[in-house]
Amino acid sequence: PCANGLYMVRYLGPTRLKIPDSWRHVSLVDWECTCQDWQDQQFPCLHAIHASELEQRRIDSLYDTKQNSIENYLACYSTAFTPWPVDASSITLDTSLKTPLDLFYTEEVTGRRKPGPRPKKKNKEAEVLP
Repeated sequence: PCANGLYMVRYLGPTRLKIPDSWRHVSLVDWECTCQDWQDQQFPCLHAIHASELEQRRIDSLYDTKQNSIENYLACYSTAFTPWPVDASSITLDTSLKTPLDLFYTEEVTGRRKPGPRPKKKNKEAEVLP
């Protein structure tokens, strides 16, 4: 443990991010971790759970129990869902929109092809035939 509820937790499992550092900084006071999972999902990540075990805190003190309750879940899905009518106006695909990945991976057409494999060296003995 560091100071003021900060912990440095080392994670030895597989990582999603291409970060060579396996240490994660966890703040139990601010509900933050450098892996960003706790902030994204509003639920403690593995590092936060490990830090809470070191501090002997209950895990249910690390998230909003009302937000993750069964009552809230049922309230979210209690409204009726009306699907898009089949006879409504047809939906057309807009191909003019480009996502950032499309812009990044666009191939510039120069008319040139990739070079092929190098030609194999021929034996000089095979070339001289009577």
